[in-house]
Amino acid sequence: VHRVSRLEQVLAMVQSGGFCIHSREISRMLFGSRMRLSPSRVERYFTCPFAYFCSGGLNLQPRRKVEISPMQSGTIIHFVLERMVSTHPGKGLGELSWEQMQQEVETLLREYLEERVSRTEALSKRFHYLFERLSITLTRLLRQLAQEFAQSEFEPVRFELPIRQGGEVSPLELRLADGTQVSVEGTVDRVDLMERDGRRYVRVVDYKSGSKAFRLDDVYYGLNLQMLIYLFAIWKNGKGQLADCLPAGVLYLPAKDHIISAARQTTEEQIEKEHQKKYRMNGLVLEDPICVAGMEEKVSGVFIPVRTKNDGSFDARSSLATLEQMGSIQRHIERVLSEMAAGLQQGGIAAEPADGLGYEPCKYCDYQPICQHHPEDPHRALQELGRSQFFDLLKQEEGGTDDGTAK
Repeated sequence: VHRVSRLEQVLAMVQSGGFCIHSREISRMLFGSRMRLSPSRVERYFTCPFAYFCSGGLNLQPRRKVEISPMQSGTIIHFVLERMVSTHPGKGLGELSWEQMQQEVETLLREYLEERVSRTEALSKRFHYLFERLSITLTRLLRQLAQEFAQSEFEPVRFELPIRQGGEVSPLELRLADGTQVSVEGTVDRVDLMERDGRRYVRVVDYKSGSKAFRLDDVYYGLNLQMLIYLFAIWKNGKGQLADCLPAGVLYLPAKDHIISAARQTTEEQIEKEHQKKYRMNGLVLEDPICVAGMEEKVSGVFIPVRTKNDGSFDARSSLATLEQMGSIQRHIERVLSEMAAGLQQGGIAAEPADGLGYEPCKYCDYQPICQHHPEDPHRALQELGRSQFFDLLKQEEGGTDDGTAK
């Protein structure tokens, strides 16, 4: 009878999705009293606490198919862009012709592949086709970067910058009331700097080979915090050249291949303009005329998600935040991280996946067979907020109390 009762309890828990760790000691053992997180782990938790428990707590790893080709990975794009931008600093990229640029790109692609593909490995015709497509895509993207750098006062100063203890930039740290410490570490693709009128502005740029774009809605719900966490870490903890900088913003540079649909009579110039639109960066920029003009001279929305109207004021669709609002976003992120840490320390690992705004975590979750979550089971509803509601909600939060404070 006792065994049947226990089995019924387990089945009831699985069916309800109400998973919980009742022992504080076990929670501490699994997650630690000093939690060193990465942005992807934070996103995993707010996508579904139970999935985080499986991967970050129990370290359950699904079987993966071995990658046949390194061409399948976005790391090759990061490799080529980093090498080209660092080799040709400042306005140097703009001095290269299309042919010179493509030749250097192909050389770097071959260098990358030689280290990762066996000489005896047979490369398919499709592989060579993808190689050719990738070289054209990267060359076109580098041409876009060259045009941006030619009119921008921001210059890249760091590549693959680590955010970690003891480094040039220490991570933001939080301490909860129970003594739990939280920090988020990682690596920034690119850090750009501008000095103007005795002030330094810093922005972080991420190369996105996927389709994900920056949305304030995601930030509110604890999703896609990576770039902002890095920006605020530099703002607060940067040393040397990165010390005492104003947070100029976060920008995502689309680095994926795309195809332009055009009529037969479309000119090359028109096609080039369509490509340029596809490479326009998205993100959040500091609402400071000096900062904005330093990124894009004419502020017409060609390179950054900001444009001005005829009277010189910013267009309402521009993605901007004042310095005060940047501070509010930072404090919101600190509250979000504190919420995550406190939830895990208290054993909160419920199977309540995020639902809405395009998120369907159960659809691709490796752990769904364990939790057996069904569409009608509890979930975390995400709603579209918009810019004004986002900042209104942050103002409401400011009147409450924090679980942790930044050091």
